Amino acid sequence: MSVRPPEVWAAHEYAVVGSIFFFLFTVLPLLAVSLLFIADSSLVLFYIAFLTGIVIPAVWVLPIMMGAGIFAIIIVLIFIGAYLTTVKRIDDGLYEAAKTPCLIMGILGLLIGLIVPGIFYMLAYTKLGEVILRYGPVASRTVLTPVGVATT
Repeated sequence: MSVRPPEVWAAHEYAVVGSIFFFLFTVLPLLAVSLLFIADSSLVLFYIAFLTGIVIPAVWVLPIMMGAGIFAIIIVLIFIGAYLTTVKRIDDGLYEAAKTPCLIMGILGLLIGLIVPGIFYMLAYTKLGEVILRYGPVASRTVLTPVGVATT
């Protein structure tokens, strides 16, 4: 059983919650809009014209559908990469390697994730800074036993 400092658990939880909110606020809506656009593009174009007054010609439907699909795929890949470079690295004890991706995802979360994911990633970034200052950039790969003897 591994004993982790509270700062590591906090950084891990902030990164997990940031990932969940990034998925809920960014990935799911983009996938839904992309699938809706592919399923019934005329309905989406009608609502765009109704709500904004912008009439999109029928010739642009295919490029817009392809662009929406490509954008959704890119966002899904960013989400997977963010999880692997933040949460997974924190789990592996690579705190220095997880710090910069937390900052990048914090900025992306603030810009495209409706602010909430960015806040949690920024909190994970600050907690990782505290962990690095106190315990070093990499976890010590030792297991603490109940009597306090470290083994590898």
